[in-house]
Amino acid sequence: MLVAVLPYACAPVYRFAPPTPFSGARFYNPYAKSYPWRRANLHAHGRAWLGLTNATQTDEAVVEAYRERGYDVAAISDYQSIASSRSARTA
Repeated sequence: MLVAVLPYACAPVYRFAPPTPFSGARFYNPYAKSYPWRRANLHAHGRAWLGLTNATQTDEAVVEAYRERGYDVAAISDYQSIASSRSARTA
């Protein structure tokens, strides 16, 4: 039990200033400019990894499946490998 509690005992304690009411002349809207919106999936798996996953498709097949469904970005997270630029490319 001590091993489970020790990280919490050593963690820093943050003390924040009390909240104050808004007092500015206007609100700032970070979305006011019209940036191009992208539909993205940032976590998908392709091939199996040491038998721990049951995926059989290639990274390229996963990216293509997301593209067919209207995604602009499809990130593959196959654990300890980095996807090639071909499969990591965005539309």
